[in-house]
Amino acid sequence: MSVLKRGAIPDLDETTLINPEDFKSAEVSIELHNTTTHQQFKLQPKSKLVQFIERGMVLEVPSRCCSMGHNLIFKATVTGLGGTFKFEATVKTSVHEEMEKDVDQITIELLQYDEDDWARLQEAFTSRQSNIEAFFAAAKGYG
Repeated sequence: MSVLKRGAIPDLDETTLINPEDFKSAEVSIELHNTTTHQQFKLQPKSKLVQFIERGMVLEVPSRCCSMGHNLIFKATVTGLGGTFKFEATVKTSVHEEMEKDVDQITIELLQYDEDDWARLQEAFTSRQSNIEAFFAAAKGYG
């Protein structure tokens, strides 16, 4: 097994090989206002955006913040990945599953929202995934 020594490849240095910016993630702050029960939740650190669906999202949220069929106002602030932007939508909970003791998984369907902002939110995450895949391909020598 050979070990690559610094300077062994011309025109490359440690900033070319490993850029700390490649490892920065977006921070997403999510708030839900349950207009059915009139409760507001700022989602906890264990809450997360799990997946995008065609016109909605799957989220892990604190248990008992909503039930299936509830109407919500969804607000997300995304910081990183080239700036900060906000996305707001009126949504409806279409699926509600209890996951763990204090965590439920919900699927929300977008009802009223700005389509350009929705595309921007999805693009922020899909471009990040593409960057990660490109990094690993290059690191393995496939890039």
